[in-house]
Amino acid sequence: MFGTQFKEGDQLLHGECRVIERKEDDASTMNVVLRILHFRGSIEDMI
Repeated sequence: MFGTQFKEGDQLLHGECRVIERKEDDASTMNVVLRILHFRGSIEDMI
């Protein structure tokens, strides 16, 4: 989908990036989830 044969990929190639704001998402919680899934850091780093 990010190849230039697709509209979205062509837009990325030309520097036209859309910003999607998700105000209901909690960034710090998502950071903890991703760190757990990717085995990064210890639990003390997340608190």
